[in-house]
Parts: sequence; structure tokens; C-alpha cells
Amino acid sequence: MTVQQVLTLVVEPERAKVTRGSPVQREDNKTQETARFQVRIHLLLLLLLLLRWLCQLPVMDLMSANSCEVQVTRPALTLHRRTHLYNSCPEKQAGVRERICGWSLKCNKFSRGRVWEAMAARLPILDWLPKYKLRQAFLGDLIAGLTVGVVAVPQGMAYAMLAHLPPITGLYAGVISGLVYMLLGTSHHISLGVVGSLGVLTAKAIGNVVSHETVPTPATAPATAILSTTPTLAQGLQSFTADGNSTSDNSGYSSVEVAVVLALLTGLWQVLMGVLQVGQVFSVLLSHMIVSAFTTSVAYDIMFSQLKSLLGIPLPRYTGAFKSFYTIRDLSLALLTANPTVVGVSAVCITLLVANNEILKPRLKKVCPVPVPVELLVMVAGTVVSRVLNLEEEQSVTVIGHVPKGFPMPSVPHLELVPQLLVHSFIIAVIGYVSAISMAKIIAKRKGYVIQATQELYAHGITNFVGSFFSCAPVSVSLSRSVIQEEVGGVTGLASLFSCSALMIMLYSIGPLFSALPNCVLSAVILVSFRGLFLQVKDLAKLWSSSRLDAAIWLATFVVSVVVGLDYGLLAGLAASAVVLLLRAQRPPALHLGHVPFTDLYLDLKTYHKAVEVPGVKIFQFGGPLHFGNASYFHSSLFSVTGLDLAAAKPASASRDDKETLFGVTVNNAGVGKWCISHSCAHHDDSSSFYDMRSDETRESGASQASTSHTDVSEDDTSHSDTENGDTGSDACLDCDPDQDNTSQGTVSQVSTQDTTCDSMSPHKPTDVTLINIDGEAAKNLTCFSFQVCHWLVLDLSLVSFVDTTGASMMKQLHRDLQTTGVTLCLASASDKVVEALERCGVLEEISRDLVFHSTHDAITTITCPRHSPTTR
Repeated sequence: MTVQQVLTLVVEPERAKVTRGSPVQREDNKTQETARFQVRIHLLLLLLLLLRWLCQLPVMDLMSANSCEVQVTRPALTLHRRTHLYNSCPEKQAGVRERICGWSLKCNKFSRGRVWEAMAARLPILDWLPKYKLRQAFLGDLIAGLTVGVVAVPQGMAYAMLAHLPPITGLYAGVISGLVYMLLGTSHHISLGVVGSLGVLTAKAIGNVVSHETVPTPATAPATAILSTTPTLAQGLQSFTADGNSTSDNSGYSSVEVAVVLALLTGLWQVLMGVLQVGQVFSVLLSHMIVSAFTTSVAYDIMFSQLKSLLGIPLPRYTGAFKSFYTIRDLSLALLTANPTVVGVSAVCITLLVANNEILKPRLKKVCPVPVPVELLVMVAGTVVSRVLNLEEEQSVTVIGHVPKGFPMPSVPHLELVPQLLVHSFIIAVIGYVSAISMAKIIAKRKGYVIQATQELYAHGITNFVGSFFSCAPVSVSLSRSVIQEEVGGVTGLASLFSCSALMIMLYSIGPLFSALPNCVLSAVILVSFRGLFLQVKDLAKLWSSSRLDAAIWLATFVVSVVVGLDYGLLAGLAASAVVLLLRAQRPPALHLGHVPFTDLYLDLKTYHKAVEVPGVKIFQFGGPLHFGNASYFHSSLFSVTGLDLAAAKPASASRDDKETLFGVTVNNAGVGKWCISHSCAHHDDSSSFYDMRSDETRESGASQASTSHTDVSEDDTSHSDTENGDTGSDACLDCDPDQDNTSQGTVSQVSTQDTTCDSMSPHKPTDVTLINIDGEAAKNLTCFSFQVCHWLVLDLSLVSFVDTTGASMMKQLHRDLQTTGVTLCLASASDKVVEALERCGVLEEISRDLVFHSTHDAITTITCPRHSPTTR
């Protein structure tokens, strides 16, 4: 059997049968089968060739067939053409007269719906209470309110003592703030009351007014007024009682009377900020770095102030700068006089509270969502032990003393103290609002509702204002109680009503029983509750790894607050933030852009190695607003980054017959001289040379390289070229290395100067790219690259948010300076706001609108087009 018969059996076995018939018929059938076989063989060979060709294709070609691509075809747009094609109709700003007329017309349209809408805007309870769902929300609000009320008892009393106030005033503040905020607040989960940060600031303000129980620091008083030794210190402290128990100073004002005036002014400041709608400004000024550092320093300041109560050492309260330093000094001197009973009680309380927070609370949280009020149980146990063992008389343990029953009657604050407390109240108002609005926004984002910042200012301001008539200190949001109210299941602000009810029961029933509670128990509650703030020191490491300047702001605020004082630390943080802002705005990034071939991308030449500089064009991008603070930096960075030199750049001589020498070269007998290339045609029609690829070495030197054949150039010719064109070549000439051998000689070999047909339609075309080598021993390691003659400067304004009059004047002067050197200034990617500013300042009267482009690619496409050249003025 032949090979042909075998293939026939494989390809079409049914055809390979013995045919019957005449010999002619058999011959015809055989011929037809042979023709069919040949056709199939040819098809099979073509299929094999096709498979072989597909296997040899690169993998990237197959991938690119399925990759996403962006293809846009549109005309190159200038500012004028974009406005004409797309019907730009900028909205006119209403003047003062139109605004007043519109406001008056809106106010004249009174209706029942408008009145109810206005009332609901200032009393949010009118909005959510009619929609209250009893079955879905009542049980959660009841449990959350009672839980928060129980937790508010120890915290309110502890933080009131921290503010140098009678502990019972903390319960007063909890009741008033809860009821008033329920009517006016827009958050459904935050709990207000006396908090640690405001307690420290309140104590500082009280200490500046109530002078009977404070001692000035050496920074504010003579050195003779300071107790310097331990025996004298112990003798002089016999007349001092525990913090917050003294009732009046030598001028007749008690600490409570000073605190209520402070609350009154705090409320007025917050309402005024709400009227002026400047709350957002202060929340921006007090950045996260300042708030974190300030609250951390508050925790350490509280620790220093509570050490005397935890150790049972009676010490005076210092006022002024460096008070923490003098408190630590006195504690060190009087450490041996500590009360052992007080130290033991404090150690037991701290151990129980820490064990609850670290061990018991995480486990109970998985079983029961309602937290166990361990702080209240510790206070009850301490009160019972103190009353049974009579610790106040037998062990000299300081207790909180008399606790009045019931709620105080309203009284008018002493307004004569207003001038002394204006500054302190303003600081408290800003810090209290910023911390409250931050916590309210966090919880609202979790729960899916919106917080109104201006209404929150009104709510906090009126809460402080009303509380000042009921012996309340300034209040703000309690972070721990707000988290508890959210986690336990609180739904609406009605939970505040139940928490206030629990506090009222405490005031009218068992409140007086806490008169035997030791102060060290409350100090232990305070110290353990600030554990989270102590750990905020870790924020410094995070900021240091992300931004050194932000870390500097945090560090400046913290150090000054701890060492000098809280108010000084806040000012230091604001000053550091202002300096950092000024530095960032004054020196934004300035980039020299290059074009990525075959795309519309323009990227930094130093970062992206595939980006190439467009010959004859410099593209400069400024990464920030252009104003009086950085106008000079913009001007200097433009020339330093792009390499332009107005002093050396001069128009080409007209007597060169369309030939211009970029650089001259002179190689003397010593082999030392200036490097340059010879002349070439300045006008050509080959636009593809704009996208010449460069090696890493040439990119670093800012030059372009082209490899061609060699042509010898005599030394005399190059010297003559240097003489005639020295002024034009000084722009970017490279000096030879002076350390070369002084006895060597060499000749200059030119790597192809191309002469192509000039295009009369493009008078500003750049020259060819040329490479010069120096032969001989004098040029073993020397290579000279050419630099393009710059005819265009494109300013990429895509990152410029605004331009002021100083920046506009600088841009006009830049346009005039460039015109004298034959360089045309173009603007690209400017926003409408920037264009309006440039138009108002008269920049577009000097720079033609035909030179203001929609994007950088539009500018490059237009100015490098051989059939089009924008008009210049």
C-alpha cells in the first residue's frame, strides 16, 4: 500500500473502498479522489502554518488585544475655541443688593409650614419625637439611659473634683446638660457633662481668680513666696483642705461662683460662633494632631494633679507656667510624709478598676451587652469602708464632705468676674465644641444620620448658658458615656431623659450618703478612666512615619502643654500648624514635565524615565496656588528646574542664513576648552524628532542624543564657530574637565549634523539633536551633548487652585522677559477660576487667548504642528 493510500484511509476512510464498474469509471473516481486529497493536504498545511505563526507572536501582543484602551479624537482646544464650541455661560454672582432683596422676599412669605420648619430647625426634638417608634426604640433607650445615668454618678463627681469644685456639682451638670441637649441637639447618642479636659481648664481658670487656695509659681511670683523645704512645706499646708472643698477666697468668691460665670461665658461664645457660622473654621484650625497632643497632655496634667490625693500628701495648687514642674518637685520632697492608709486604698481601687477594664469587661461584653458599673460599686465600697472604720478621724483620710440633698435653686452669676474669664472661656468654648462635634460625627456616621454643625453650636452654647444658673461648670461630650449609650442600644435622644431621671434619684435619695467617700477613690477612678488618653502617645510614632511635619506639630503641642501649661501648648500647636501651612504653601512641588511617546501623558522627567523632553519646548508644572508668599519661589524654581537662562538666551542672528550655532567648541593645545556642537538647520519638517528616546546618562544631563555617522571637523573651524556664536552657546555649554592631561591634543569629531528641508510654515521649529565626541587622549572620558534651542515655555496650571494679584503681576513680567529672548509663553490646563483671576488682573490682555490651552497636550499638539503657529503679541 502506498503512502497516498494510507493518507486517504486516514483522512477519508469511507472513500477508500474498492469500486466496481468499468475501467473508465474507476479511473474517473480515482482522479476525483486524488483531487480531493490534494485540497485537504493544502488546507492542513495552511492550518499548520497559521498555528506556527500564532505561536511565534509575543505574549504582550496577545494581551494588548484584550486590554482596555482610551481613544479620544477631538480638535486641539484653546481657551477661546473651547468657550465657543461648548457654549460657556458662567453664572453671574449676585451682588449685595440682589442678596438683600432675595432675603427680604423670603422673609415676607410667612406660612404655617415655614414657621414649623423654622422651629424644627432650632428645636430638633420637634422633628424626631413625633416620628418616635415606641416598640422599636423605647426599650433600648430605657436600658441605655439608666446605664449611662449610673455611670455618670462616679464620673461626674470625679471630674467635678478635678475641676476643684464640690463633687455634687458634677451631678447637677449631668442633669441640666442632658435635658437641654435633648431638646436642641442633633445627635441621638452623645452624653454631656463635666469632662476631664474641660475640668483641667476650669480648674486653671478658678485658680487664677480664687487665690486663697493657690500658690503662684516662681515664674509669676517672687522666689520668697515659694515653699522650698519639706518642714516648711508641711507646716504651711496645715491650713489647706482638699481640692474643691474650700468655699471662698480672700475676695469673697467661691470656686462654684467662678465656675458658673465661666459656664455663662462659654455658652455665649458658642452661641456667637453659631450666629457667625465660624464653628467649621475652629474645627479646621484645631487639627487632629493638635487635639490628640492636647488631650494626651491633659491626661498627664491630670495625673500630676491627682498624685497628691492618691498619696495623701496635702499640697498647694500652683498657678502660672511650669506648675507641673513645681508640683512634682514638692511631691518628691514630701514623698516620705505620704499617708499609708490612703496609699493602700488607692492601690486597691486602681487594681480593681484595671482588672475590670482589662479582664472582666471584655468577657462580660460577650455575654451581657449592659456594662457592669464597677466604678460605682468601688465608690459604694469605699464609702462603706470609710464610714465603718471612721477613716477620716482615725487615719486622717480626706473625704468629700457634706453632700447637699436635692437640686439647687437657680441664681444669677456674678457678672463682675466676666473681664477676668473672657480668654479662659473662649478656649474652653472652642475645645469643648471641637471634641463634641468630632465624637458626634463619628457616631452619626456609624448610625447613618447627619449632624448639623451650626445647630450643635447652638445646642452646646444654650446648654452651658442655662447650666450657669444652676451651679454647673462648663460641659462637653463624655467619650466613654457616649460609647456606652451607643453600644447598649440607645436609639434616640430620649435616652438622655432616663439618664437624667437616674441622676435625680441619686440627688434626692442616696446622694448625701457619699459624704464619707474618700477623695483618693475618686482620684483612682479619674486616673484609670484616662488610660486611653495616656496611650495616645503612640500617635506620635504613626505621624512620624507618615509626615515629619505633622509629627513636629504634635510634639510641639505636647511638650509645651506638659512643661509650660495647657493654654501655652494650645497656642504653640496653632503656631506650629501655621508655620507648617506656610512652608507647604510657600514651596509646593515644581516639576519639569516630559512627554510619554504615543500618549497624551506628560510626566516628571526625573521620575519617569520613559518621558522625553519635547525639543524646543519647556513644560513647567507648579503644584500649588500662586500668591504673594510663593511668587518669588515660582520664578526661581521655573528657571532652576527647566534650565532656562534669560541672561544668556538671545535671539539668533538674522545673518546666519537660517543656520544658528547652538554652542561653540574650542579645544586648545592643553586639551581644555568648552564643548559645543556645530550648526544645523533650524527649520525642518520631521516632527518625529520631537520624541527622541534618551538613555539614562543623557537624561541626567538634560540633553538628547542621536547616533549617526562621523565627520571630521578641523580644530580651526570649531574655534571659529566658538568665536562667532559664543553668546548663544553659553546657555548650556559644558566645561571640560580641568584635570585632564595638559600636554595632550585632540580633534573634534562631529556625529552627524542633519540638514533637512526647511518648512516655511513653522518659523519656530527647534534644531536637530546632535552628539559631539572629542577624539584623542584629551577626550577619553569626555562626551558633549547638544541642548535644544527653546522657543516655547508651557506653564501647566492644572494644580494651581488660585492666583492673586502678585502672582498675576509676576506672570505678566515673565511674559515680557521671555518675549525679549524669543521665547513664547503658553498657559495650559487652567481652571475656570484661575482664568477668571488672570482675566481680572489683566494677564490675558498681554498673553493672547490663542496661547491659553485646554490641556498641556493641546498646547504641545498646536505649537509643534508644522501647519499652524499660534499668534503672539
